[in-house]
Amino acid sequence: MKRRIALLVLLGILALSAAGAQAGPMAGVMDWMRDNMGMEMGSVTIDGKAYSKIVLSPEVRMGRLKLGLYLPVIYKDDLFNPGTWYAPGGNNEWNFGADYWGSGDYIKAALDVAADLVLKVKYLEFGQPLEDKFFVKVGNLHDLTIGHGLIMRNYRNDSDFPSIRRTGVNTGFDFGAFGFEALANDLPIPEIVGARLYFRPIKGSKLAFGVSGVADLAAASDLNDPSFDAVQDNFMFLGAGADLDLPIIKKNEILSLRAFADAAVTLPYVKNAFTYNSVDIAAGPQTDIVWDGGPKNWGAAAGFLGNVLFIDWRLEYRYYTGVFRPS
Repeated sequence: MKRRIALLVLLGILALSAAGAQAGPMAGVMDWMRDNMGMEMGSVTIDGKAYSKIVLSPEVRMGRLKLGLYLPVIYKDDLFNPGTWYAPGGNNEWNFGADYWGSGDYIKAALDVAADLVLKVKYLEFGQPLEDKFFVKVGNLHDLTIGHGLIMRNYRNDSDFPSIRRTGVNTGFDFGAFGFEALANDLPIPEIVGARLYFRPIKGSKLAFGVSGVADLAAASDLNDPSFDAVQDNFMFLGAGADLDLPIIKKNEILSLRAFADAAVTLPYVKNAFTYNSVDIAAGPQTDIVWDGGPKNWGAAAGFLGNVLFIDWRLEYRYYTGVFRPS
């Protein structure tokens, strides 16, 4: 029954698109669908294979809540044969447990329904970091950030969307005297994780002192050359930093202003010792990259950020040495 409903909806979309190709009232309907429902029709290449697609991707905004939906039918040859539809991760996202309901395996059916519903949500956001007491972002995101962003800023986990759909998360709580932020690029199999913990030790002051860390757990996973076999699954990048944060004007409908200062380092971490080009690489953090009689390969930034009406702005001074790169 659910498949029939989906097919009827798709038939309606196709009928509208056919009518919209002609002059008349339906052309306005199709323009509205494109502008407000994010409707796409065309082709897409996934894993080297060409597919046709019909996609609705509406966005809903209610105050601080933002919800992006992704309602696709991506098919190989026959729109009306669900067997040819693209199944991310081998999962037919439109069957809603149909493979299990008839067999009486209600637990697997319920889990499949939950998985299929999750795939329909591109992202969910509530609140914003550094502004709200609580914020959360879940799904395919393009602005994963820790703190003011010296180590990690506006990282995208949706660059391979829709062939790879990730469930990233970025959340935080501000309890007044202290608070924290945390993120992961993909909850099922996290490859990048990070956290920031901050305190306001001066009573009555908004000045916060923070420490943060980010880890790329699979930094060498894309190195396919056989000469890097000893490095794959054996190499991580770690970033650590400290910061000051001082809100001057709390965000409102007109403007906001805050001052900040950050310093950070990044260094590689080797899980297991190995030899590369006759050089022995010891296990553990490679601290000689950031300290050799003095600090090196580090970075810092200080400045102001805020908004005026709908314009976000940032004014900062950056300084970095060696291989360190901001964000």
